[in-house]
Amino acid sequence: MTALDGSDPDPEAETVTLEEADANNDGVYSEEELRALTKAQLLDLAGILNVESVTASNTKAQIIAAILAAQESALNPGADQSQEG
Repeated sequence: MTALDGSDPDPEAETVTLEEADANNDGVYSEEELRALTKAQLLDLAGILNVESVTASNTKAQIIAAILAAQESALNPGADQSQEG
């Protein structure tokens, strides 16, 4: 979380890059991997993945949920549709 003056409240905290966060290097981020990212990194990732309706006003948890949902949709495009036919 950013302090009111915009500074990082824990300057000793380690940050990871998007590439480092994808621990198994499969292009799919787990919830644990996403939690390691900053809100700014999550917003960047949401943009890269074309996740709609994610803005800076969303909480970190909401952004993570949107990214996870978008990944699930991309991996299982027919999962939302009925299998009847």
